[in-house]
Amino acid sequence: MEKRSECNICSGTSFREVYKFRTHGVLRCTRCKTLCRDVIFNREESEKLYSEEYFCDLQKDFFHRNRALRERAFRNKIGIIDSVYPSKGRLLDLGCAIGTFLKVAREDSWEVEGVELSAYAAKYAVEKENLTVHNGDLLDMKLPSESFDVVTMWDMVDHSEVPNDIVKEVYRILKPGGIVAMDTFMDDALLFTLANVMYKTTFGMVKGPSFKAHPIHHSHYFSTGTFKYLLESNRFEVISQRGSYLEGAVTSLGAVGKKVISLFNVLSRFMGKEMTLLIAGRKVA
Repeated sequence: MEKRSECNICSGTSFREVYKFRTHGVLRCTRCKTLCRDVIFNREESEKLYSEEYFCDLQKDFFHRNRALRERAFRNKIGIIDSVYPSKGRLLDLGCAIGTFLKVAREDSWEVEGVELSAYAAKYAVEKENLTVHNGDLLDMKLPSESFDVVTMWDMVDHSEVPNDIVKEVYRILKPGGIVAMDTFMDDALLFTLANVMYKTTFGMVKGPSFKAHPIHHSHYFSTGTFKYLLESNRFEVISQRGSYLEGAVTSLGAVGKKVISLFNVLSRFMGKEMTLLIAGRKVA
């Protein structure tokens, strides 16, 4: 683990502390305004974060329970991809976890492949779902240039210690006119905005909501503007952008927390400040 000294998004070196938790702090780059964890994990530390316990205990509701809800959400996402790239082809899913999206995309006639850092999740996808999944880091794999039609990153780019490096590599391996599609939580969503207000007005005494919104497993915390900037600064043209929500049932919260999330989903849609943002970009020369 090392202290963050440079913004991976814009190479800026000036930060302002926004949150301070027991396990980590959150900084804002004064140049590009992206939020990031104040420390960087090395490869070994990252692998420990995404152990079998992460998938089967900490995030069991998200990955193993409520599979029908996750598959429904992924069918909506593959529908969005089909609308902007109807000819189908080769699709690479980064951070594919146990392979649920790859399974849905394969059923939709895509030729699918995945990359997953977690040894447990990659093995599960290969052995249980009969998928082609590479266990490791995309940046180490040196995949052929211009070899994929579509690359997806669902709830992945915020987990990467080097999201800008990942997007640059995605640009290289996409065919001309290829599509990248990704989503993540938005720090300017209604629920997270209220958590920020609670933290500030109590001078950091009420940390719980902000801590949930900025978990240690996430390296970066994007807003609508900084998320688009990540793509556009790497020569992608944003062609689709839409807010979405996370089903309360799949969150790693208690019964009350799940109901709160479901309530805020309704309020967020009404106010146009939804929990997550899905954007798709086309590779341009």
